[in-house]
Amino acid sequence: MTRMRMTRSPSPGGRVENDPSSDDLTGAMRRPGNAVMGKQSRKRLVIQLPSNGGQDCPELLEEETDCQVPAVCPGFRWKTHKWRKCQLVPWSLRQARPGAQETCGPGLQTRAVSCRQLDGAQADMGACLGVSKAMPAVTQRCQLPCQDDCQLTNWSRFSSCTADCVGVRTRKRALIEAVPMTPVDIVLSGSVKKV
Repeated sequence: MTRMRMTRSPSPGGRVENDPSSDDLTGAMRRPGNAVMGKQSRKRLVIQLPSNGGQDCPELLEEETDCQVPAVCPGFRWKTHKWRKCQLVPWSLRQARPGAQETCGPGLQTRAVSCRQLDGAQADMGACLGVSKAMPAVTQRCQLPCQDDCQLTNWSRFSSCTADCVGVRTRKRALIEAVPMTPVDIVLSGSVKKV
C-alpha cells in the first residue's frame, strides 16, 4: 500500500536540488506475527516555477510507502547508482508530435545496478537474483522540461526500508542558487526552513 504525503513547494526566487547519492529514513513498526514493517520515502523539489504559460508544478513532492523487512537478512543486496541525465526520445519517434524540433519533451534515463555483499564488496549478479527481490529498473521515463515549464529535480531513490539489514543512511540537499531579495522555503524532513 502506498501513501502519498503532500509537501509544500518552495516559493519563487531560488533553486533547490536533492543530493540523490544518499537517502533518508523514517520510523519502523511491528505488525502481528512478528513481521517487521518499515517505511520508505522519496522526494523531489521544484527548482524552477513555470512562467509565460508553461506547465504548472505538481503538488506531490514526497511519497511514502510501506515495506517489509526479511525475517533473516540475506547476504546480498542490490545497489542502485545515480540516474544519468535525461536523453530525448529519438527523433524518429517524435517527428509526428507538435514541437518535435524543440530540445524538450519525453526522454529516457538509465542507471547502473550492481549486486553487493552486505559489507559493500562487489558480488555476482546471480547472487542477488537468488536471494533478493527482482533487480531494480535500469531505465525510466523522464521529461526534459521546455524553457517555461515548471522544473523539478528527479525523484530521489526510495530510502532503504527503515528496519532493513543495511543500516541507517541520511539524505542531503543544498540550495544551489538564490535571489537575495526573496526568501526560499526549503522542505527539510517534513518541515519548512527559511533561508
